[in-house]
Amino acid sequence: MKKKNGFRTPFHALQVASWVIMIFHALIGILCISFLLSTYELVIFLIIYYTSFIIVIAQGIFLTKSDPSINIPFQNVDKSPTAVNFMCTICKCYVTETSKHCGSCDRCVDNFDHHCKWLNNCIGKSNYKQFIRLILLLEANLVILLIFEILIIDKWKNKGLDIDEDIENADIFFIILDIILNSIFLLLVGYLIIFHIFLKFKKLTTYDWIRQRKKAKKNAKKKAIQPQIIFYEEEENGTCNKNSTFKNPQNTHDELIPMMNSSDTKNSTPKNLQISQSLHKSAPTIDSDIIMTDRT
Repeated sequence: MKKKNGFRTPFHALQVASWVIMIFHALIGILCISFLLSTYELVIFLIIYYTSFIIVIAQGIFLTKSDPSINIPFQNVDKSPTAVNFMCTICKCYVTETSKHCGSCDRCVDNFDHHCKWLNNCIGKSNYKQFIRLILLLEANLVILLIFEILIIDKWKNKGLDIDEDIENADIFFIILDIILNSIFLLLVGYLIIFHIFLKFKKLTTYDWIRQRKKAKKNAKKKAIQPQIIFYEEEENGTCNKNSTFKNPQNTHDELIPMMNSSDTKNSTPKNLQISQSLHKSAPTIDSDIIMTDRT
């Protein structure tokens, strides 16, 4: 079923997990951290942390609700003889060259970057900047929370907390647990930010980078299993010595073709090769103004 946004069911497990984490972070600030700070520290914490928290939530909702799909109406298609148009073989609609049909959302996305499972939505041309803004704000929010949690742990070690011991132990337990979780998320989100800076520098999308990696692995695997043959050279005395170089049969074929087509060997060209050449020369060129694409 085609999805218009990330709030359409079914929800992804990571999307639900993100909601749980954000609720936990909202509650830990009120139920744990606020009781362990001085009045001055509490005011700063409430203003800085919860302001950034609300902005992150609003940005996340906006991204989840966004619709990055593309469907170029027929009347907007360039119908000039020299135009090259692209059509999705799944949607049966006109798209751009950089679009991709997302299997999870069942829609085409312009300048497709990736399908974000945490948002249950695609990231493309229309919402990529908002996605980068979201991860930057999320990183800042996690840093703010982590700073105040470390401040509380430092006070607790120095016996600077003036509250009931049972409450203190429970709050410290949850704060230490959240420090561990925050540290993990800080590393993951930080890696994501650095990765997208790298992609921006390379002028690639996440999807392009994944395709390049897969293609490189496929080529490496193909190259590893290609058969190699050993060539022998005939010396002046009539003896054959094994050549020290190993060549791929396809490379040898590529080297022999120009030789067979040269003027020196034109008369010795086999008849079947001449026929294939003449057929190739007389073969009609097929022009098409629509390129069918199924970049799934």
